[in-house]
Order: sequence, then structure tokens, then C-alpha cells
Amino acid sequence: INRINTNADGTIKVGGYTASLTTNAANLNIGKGGINLSNQASGRSLLVENLTGNITVDGALMVNNQVGGYALAGSSANFEFKAGVDTKNGTATFNNDIHLGKAVNLRVDAHTAYFNGNIYLGKSTNLKVNGHSAHFKNID
Repeated sequence: INRINTNADGTIKVGGYTASLTTNAANLNIGKGGINLSNQASGRSLLVENLTGNITVDGALMVNNQVGGYALAGSSANFEFKAGVDTKNGTATFNNDIHLGKAVNLRVDAHTAYFNGNIYLGKSTNLKVNGHSAHFKNID
């Protein structure tokens, strides 16, 4: 994880193939300027979870510094966002377009999910949303 700042209690773990950020903030705002996942052979994952509150993503999801970047065959890149894990009442909001390149996956677990931009899906991608309601602008 590069260039991350937080004003709330949280835990950042980096190692192996998964980087994770866990916090209990009322509102976690992340991604201004983008969230980059450097994907190598064997794949990489980023897990962001707010145990008690909401998550707002204000930047693009990138793989290898590219919006719509792709993963290597058999080595998927995975973004996972979990809002309100303990309270079961969190909201996840994505304020930018989402471009998922080949073998790039996005999973969102939240009571309510808002996708305020367009979503573009590449080959062999998975978009999974678990929750009570999800609101989409457009999926292509």
C-alpha cells in the first residue's frame, strides 16, 4: 500500500499476496488519486474493510498503474471492499467510473452499494455485490 493516510484507528497488513486495511471509522474515504494494485505472477488482492461504518471510494481502481489494466492469465487482480462488517449496516459508494480489465475482479459486501459512475467489464472479470440493495448507473 503506497501513500495512504488515515485519521482513525486502523490496521494495515501487507504481505504475501494480499494487502488489507481494516478500520472502525464512521466513514472511510479512500482512493483520492486512485487505488493501484501492482499485480504480478500468482495474482494480488487488496481488501479494504470498515468494521463499523461506510466506505467511499473517490478514485479509479487501477492495475499496474493503469485504469482498466489487466491481470496475467491465471493470476487475477482482486479488489474487495467490505462496509459495516460488524454492524451489517454499512454503505459502499464508488464515485468514479470503474474499468475492470481482463482477469480483474471486484467484490463489494455492504448493506447498500452505490456505483455513481459507469462500470466497464473486461474478459474473465467478476463483479460481485453482496447486500440488501445495489444502485448502478450503467454497466457495459
